[in-house]
Amino acid sequence: MTASRPRAMMVGRGGWVAMSGQNGTNTGPAMTSGLVFETGPMGLSARSSRRLLEHVRHLETQFQEQRKLRELIARANAGISLEEVLDHVFDSFRSLVPYDRIGLALIEEDGVVRCRWGRSTAQRVRLGPGFGVPLSATSLGAVVESHRPRVINDLPAYLAEHPDSESTRLLVDEGMRSSLSCPLVAMGKAIGFLFFNSVQTGTYRVDHVDGFLAIAEEVAIIVEKGRLYERLTEANERLEAAVRKHRKTEATLRRAQGELKASNRELDHLASLDGLTGVGNRRTFERALQAYWARGIRRGSPISLILIDVDFFKLYNDTLGHVAGDDCLRAIARALREASRRRSGDMIARYGGEEFAVLLPDVPADVALTIAERMRQAIRALERPHPTSKAAPMVTISLGVATVRAREGEGPAALVNAADQALYTAKENGRDRVETSLT
Repeated sequence: MTASRPRAMMVGRGGWVAMSGQNGTNTGPAMTSGLVFETGPMGLSARSSRRLLEHVRHLETQFQEQRKLRELIARANAGISLEEVLDHVFDSFRSLVPYDRIGLALIEEDGVVRCRWGRSTAQRVRLGPGFGVPLSATSLGAVVESHRPRVINDLPAYLAEHPDSESTRLLVDEGMRSSLSCPLVAMGKAIGFLFFNSVQTGTYRVDHVDGFLAIAEEVAIIVEKGRLYERLTEANERLEAAVRKHRKTEATLRRAQGELKASNRELDHLASLDGLTGVGNRRTFERALQAYWARGIRRGSPISLILIDVDFFKLYNDTLGHVAGDDCLRAIARALREASRRRSGDMIARYGGEEFAVLLPDVPADVALTIAERMRQAIRALERPHPTSKAAPMVTISLGVATVRAREGEGPAALVNAADQALYTAKENGRDRVETSLT
């Protein structure tokens, strides 16, 4: 996120868009494609208008992707089956990302990659559930190792070079000409693949990757939860059989109960963590914030929040690649944990792509500021080179700190807004700094 990017965009019911600049002020109106834009007193040139329109369309596409991802998460949390969720993906995202076919394959315990689900616009589906091939006999090993998608934009040419690839042959027979293979990663381990295919050659570009990865990340969580539920069901069945038939010993019963409890703990743990960094995820943070707010009302104690943004992280990804970016986020998460006070109630969560949040119940403002500064110095101490940063030659973070006392009739939004405003001030004042908002 660069300093020149607009601070916010709001779309009204009538299609009005207000975009605030770096100084937080709006500029005067201009019309384009039914939308109203705030511009300067001199107006916009035709070229600038076109660029602005392209930017707004890009933001609208991102907004639609995020809305559909929220719908996907809601369906998964509602307990809808994996097949129904995948059908929803196929029907919902085609207007945003290109594909004519989606397939899901999982890596089984014996190392076989087996197709579990597929849906295609082709009249005859050739590659369907049940098809399996050893992972070692495919070219997907690089996808597993890198945790990054692979693009093949000319499947017939690839088949000519790899005539033994039966899966490619079946896809070509279906009429598919391009392929994007996304790894399904849960808790740092590849568990399968989500395949997107198109009937056109040259379909997939670099700017498609993040959208597909966001879909794959949610599908991976759903798949892993499904596996855990299967283990829970099996453990329950074993336990019930033992009780009915009285043929299992007390030790066997304890073992079955231990498996059930371990699976429950693993499921709860998986649902609460961010798959990349291992810290809490956004949903876990929001639940904790509500709980601490209610406790703060009862006790009359302060609550502090630190919002953190990695400075110029998009430039880091553009320069060094997404694999390096993922490794950088993991290193930052570890450093933030080590720099915190490590109280049982404190929480560190991944708040967004390159944003983190630190929730500190019962912590006054001066202590929260000390913790924030310690975290800022810990990230600088990593000395990870950032050749395109405009703040420092190494990776740095900006931090916004806010402290409030919870009150009846109010929600925690005031705390989040205050911390976000302090973070914005830190970035406006040059980044790699801590700013506070005391309310």
